[in-house]
Amino acid sequence: MFSFNYFSIFLFLSFISISMNNAFFTWCILEVYSLIFLLFVFTSQYFFENKNSFVYFGLLNLFFSVVLIFSLVNDIYFLSFLSLVGKMGSFPMMEWVINFVNNSSWEVSWYFFSVNKIIPVFFVFEYLNNNVFLVLAYFFFNTFISIQNAFLVNSFHSLISWSAIGGTGFFVFLVNFSSNFFLFLGLLFIYSLNLFVIFFNINNLNHYFWLIILLFGIPPFSMFVFKVSVFSVFINFYGIFLNYFFLFFFFFMGVSYFYFFFKESQNLLIQNTQFTFLGNFWFFLVLFFCFSVLVF
Repeated sequence: MFSFNYFSIFLFLSFISISMNNAFFTWCILEVYSLIFLLFVFTSQYFFENKNSFVYFGLLNLFFSVVLIFSLVNDIYFLSFLSLVGKMGSFPMMEWVINFVNNSSWEVSWYFFSVNKIIPVFFVFEYLNNNVFLVLAYFFFNTFISIQNAFLVNSFHSLISWSAIGGTGFFVFLVNFSSNFFLFLGLLFIYSLNLFVIFFNINNLNHYFWLIILLFGIPPFSMFVFKVSVFSVFINFYGIFLNYFFLFFFFFMGVSYFYFFFKESQNLLIQNTQFTFLGNFWFFLVLFFCFSVLVF
């Protein structure tokens, strides 16, 4: 059951933080948000079944909060950046995300992957945007590790987790190089809407609908390359190499998605998800379409 009360509170705090022009007050709102989210997690139906995982999640959030305020007081950019990406469950501190998502409900996962990104990404955009090399290194490593682990997953929870980790890196990269936070909000809205459709209908989707999802713009899904072609406008001053780098990485993200369905189609809790190499016309149609996007 979707909780609109928590959703309203999360959105209210997120947009209050955007209106702030002081790093300390933004940090205070971020911590209030984290405490309310922890309360939401601890009152979920899965808490008593997986108490250790959620307590570990709470301790990690406390640790990242302490590191963040310490680094802000002492003006240590590197630690501030690491604590924020740690709160979002991204590189280099993302291993805990897989365990957390595997032991939580779809609703908790949706909040964690969508609304939870607004304040940390705004913090990076507004106060920590003066180190281009660090953001680039973070984005490249985060993307590479997401793709690598997407080939090794054995559950749909894990696939979505690595997808969200890769998407977080892209969002952080985007707001730093486009200098347009509202563009990020618009993309996050589309991203969250797509995840909402997937998460809250997970047991009612047949394999034809899952093939249509391949056309959505969620990384690692293949049609995300269309977004890349649009965003390349913002990074033209880095040359054509970086644009081809985007295409290369997101193509292999799509390949990892196909590989996952081939490997785990017998175990997924999705109705009629039985793929065959020669018997499924729709699969070949979508695969051909994805390759044509890259070629043309």
